[in-house]
Amino acid sequence: MNLIRQSDTLAKEFLDNCVEGYEITIATKFKRSDREEYSGTFWDFEGEQNCLIEDAKEGIFKLIYEDLDSFLVDKNYEVEPLSETYMVLAHKFIVAKIKALSIAQGLLGDKTYAYSNERPLEKEGVLFDLPPVVSTHKKRKSTIELQNYVNNIAREERIIHPDTSKEYLAVDVAKKLESNHGIKKASSTILRDYLSKYPNF
Repeated sequence: MNLIRQSDTLAKEFLDNCVEGYEITIATKFKRSDREEYSGTFWDFEGEQNCLIEDAKEGIFKLIYEDLDSFLVDKNYEVEPLSETYMVLAHKFIVAKIKALSIAQGLLGDKTYAYSNERPLEKEGVLFDLPPVVSTHKKRKSTIELQNYVNNIAREERIIHPDTSKEYLAVDVAKKLESNHGIKKASSTILRDYLSKYPNF
């Protein structure tokens, strides 16, 4: 089987799998406040999507390798890592996951998703129209507020513990975000997306 020629079909199946997983997460693990305030896992969806978009625009697909490898194993396909076929699949799969994360954010509201859509990915406007990275030019109000919370907490923690590492700071910020503002955010996400000003807040 020529997997390059089948790559759109495989990426669509992967997209469906991702959306199914997100639907289960939303239905079973979210608190009501997560849906109403766009806190908690919404931020995880958005943060992961932004990282994937940034890498995809630079032609970097390493964040999708684990998902791609798992998918190939499940389908009993043997593809040499980093081969031409593998890299074509990585490109299609990272775009599919970006699309799935957009769908997941919509599912938090009143959006629905139709599975088993036979249209290839490019006809959904996915391959060549990546959603924009949330940038400093156009951040939604809630993103700016969260960044301000992080900066304020990080500044206070740096005063108390001036020698704390960035990693430990992320853990402390995550705890205080949840206790002070009711925002549940993984320390890894805070470290990756919100501590760019370290050590000067």
